[in-house]
Parts: sequence; C-alpha cells; structure tokens
Amino acid sequence: MTHELCVIGCSACAPTTLGPASGYLVRVEQTTLLVDCGPGVIGRLASSGDLADVDAVLVTHEHLDHCGDLMTLAFRRAFPQRLEPIPLYGPAALARVIEGFDQVFGIPTLPELRTPLNDQLPFTPIDLGAGLSIGDIRVETLGAAHPVPTLSLRFPDLDLVYTSDTGLTEELVEFTAGTSTLLAEATYVNEEGRDFTAHGHMGGAEAGELAARAGVELLVLTHLSDPDDEQPTCDAARSRFTGSIEFARPGMRLGRAGSRARVMARED
Repeated sequence: MTHELCVIGCSACAPTTLGPASGYLVRVEQTTLLVDCGPGVIGRLASSGDLADVDAVLVTHEHLDHCGDLMTLAFRRAFPQRLEPIPLYGPAALARVIEGFDQVFGIPTLPELRTPLNDQLPFTPIDLGAGLSIGDIRVETLGAAHPVPTLSLRFPDLDLVYTSDTGLTEELVEFTAGTSTLLAEATYVNEEGRDFTAHGHMGGAEAGELAARAGVELLVLTHLSDPDDEQPTCDAARSRFTGSIEFARPGMRLGRAGSRARVMARED
C-alpha cells in the first residue's frame, strides 16, 4: 500500500540547478495528488511518465512558483487528445489566476483550448483551516502567514506537514506538533535585510525552530532561493534543531518505515 510524498520540484521563485519550482506528488492507496504546480513541474512529470497518474491538483497559493504550470497541465490534458477533467483545489483567491490565465492564453479558434483551465481543471475553493478528503487522501489545512491567502497542509496518512510559504507562527507550531516529518520552506539563510513577518517566509533558523518546537523526527528543507545557500541554511537550522535534517531534491520520496519517518528514496 502506497503512502508517500515524492518531490518533483523544490526551487523558490523559478527553476534552478535544483530543478523545477514547487511541486510534490502525494500518493495514498489509489489516489495521486499533485500539490503545487510551479514552472517546470509538468515537464518533469511528463518525462518521468507520472503525469498520467495525477488524479487531482491542490495549489497552496497564487504565486507563480506554486501555480505557473497550471496552464501547461491544462493544455496537455486538452490537446492533442482531450482527457477527462480532474479537480483543482486551492484558496478562493486562486480563481482570479485561473480566469486570467484562460483570458490571456486561451485560443478562441480552438474550442478545446478556448478556456483550458476552466474546462480541464474545474476549481473548488478551500476555506483556510478547512479539512477535506481527495479520493483516499485526507488533508488538513492552516491559513499560513503569507501576503496572499495560503494553505499550510497536513497529511495524516503520511504523518507529514508541508508548510508551503509562511512565516513562523504559534499556530503553525501547533498545527505541526505531533507529526513526524516536516517539509518546511527555508527561502533564505536568515532574515538579514528582510522582514520575514511582512513578507511571510522562513530561513533556516526559523525552520529549525519550528521542527524543534513541534517535536518532529525529520526536517526536510525546501524552497531555497539560492542552491549555493544549502550549507549555511543547514547550519542555521542545526542551531535550533538537533534531529535529522535533509534537503529536498527532485525524485526524493518521503514516507515511513515502521514507526520511523525517513527518506524512502533518492533518485537524483
């Protein structure tokens, strides 16, 4: 029985030498959910052969590095063969991005591509803090501390929390507490020259503090803005957290072996 999260992309802002921007596959039993769909994600899924397995999409927020490949996915599902629509979930604010993408990139002379996102990825808004089930996958959500409506996600079947983009808050600590694996953004090494509270991000120290206060076993750092910052980001996280620390990589699979949270595989 499959219970895992597979990293497809883990770069902040845009693809880097670490691969695509944000994108993760969550697999539980017979359901495969694509969480976030940033630039480069659909190309990697297509080349790996995993694109046809996607049953639904959940986008945590409207920033481009988390939703920019939605139109790519819609075009792929509409042309050259028109496939059955799959559901898209996200904060209500994502609706304006969907409408905007269709207005800009839809092709009026081709009925199957006139409004590809609305046709191929029918949208269901999620209230911040609501829980839902998508096929076999249970999802709990928290409104994140980010400039636009954003969902932090907890997957009880995986015993895993994905922060998405957020500042460190007491609510996030409570939301994460009791889980074994934390997939946490660490966009910057530290807050020097930035206001994390206003901009809604974490650095290595904040991700480490979250992991320590929540009592997780495994901290996986993701969403780095600069691949060269891995070592200082790890050092900053290690200053607050003494448990296991890994960096997200495309192809990495996270799950459990018995009672332990662990990296199940590294493909790259």
